[in-house]
Amino acid sequence: TPEKEGYGFDLKKVQEQVDEAQEGQVLKIPFEVLTPKVTAESLEKDLFRDVLGQCSTDYSDIPSRTNNLILACEAIDGYIVKPGEIFSFNDVVGERTAEKGYQDALIYSGGLSVPALGGGVCQVASTIYCCTLYADLEIVERYCHEFVAYYVPHWGMDATVSWGWPDFKFRNDAEYPVQIHAWVDEDTNECCVQILGTDVG
Repeated sequence: TPEKEGYGFDLKKVQEQVDEAQEGQVLKIPFEVLTPKVTAESLEKDLFRDVLGQCSTDYSDIPSRTNNLILACEAIDGYIVKPGEIFSFNDVVGERTAEKGYQDALIYSGGLSVPALGGGVCQVASTIYCCTLYADLEIVERYCHEFVAYYVPHWGMDATVSWGWPDFKFRNDAEYPVQIHAWVDEDTNECCVQILGTDVG
């Protein structure tokens, strides 16, 4: 929202005048032009200027799985999380359905690898999870797979998701908004995520 000049007065000085005023005395309180402390221009210079966290994870070139990765990344790319807000993977990506273009690909279920709609999107959630760790953002909800996920940089840095539950959530506990960029690089077979924000430290 563009900034606007305002009008006001120094409340402390006015209170002193009121306290010292005699009964029946008329006080004149001059209004001052108030210049915004933050302008759209200054804010735009600060917003999303820094890469707070980034991560790329390798994926197997299986067409149906790659398709699911692309759809999940497209749903997330550009998403802004305001200070204090919680990002929910399931809320942002939504249900993985055939109507949305999701296809069957392998998932872990009951100790087995079985085909299911939207298989592979856990890699997107895991890549975001790694980014939030690098960006030092607060993890609200996260569950690991029952098997070791081959695509994460280190064991224990994965996040499993399924429509309804489990979910992956993080809170933006920074003082500026953060923006998530997510995409699939089909040339290098990588799922890529960046979290952009404002590094004040």
